[in-house]
Amino acid sequence: MSCSYLRRYYCIRGLEEKCTSNFSTLSRVTYIDTKHELAGEVYLELGELYRQEAQRVLATNNDRIEAKRLLAKSKHSYQLLEQSTEKTLEHYASILRKQGMECKNGSSSNQSKEDCN
Repeated sequence: MSCSYLRRYYCIRGLEEKCTSNFSTLSRVTYIDTKHELAGEVYLELGELYRQEAQRVLATNNDRIEAKRLLAKSKHSYQLLEQSTEKTLEHYASILRKQGMECKNGSSSNQSKEDCN
């Protein structure tokens, strides 16, 4: 699976000028906002790729063993996506809890009352 059509590029939003000038094709560029989003995109694309490849192998070669192996990889990619998503949700929940604690304690660290509401 080292074909060039499988190659993907990821660009962090805000750096589009640098990203677009370095790539020959923009169709394979995925724009992301955070590192959490990057992990999710990669796991999702891998899961889809392995599933499609399993369908192709089964249709062309009728190779059930190889198809099962590829489907297991697809399932594992989706499990990694699930774990990554859970970690991301926990990360943002901790940020919200921290912000809530600062608001309850009346923290005045450059935080207006509007931020707490």
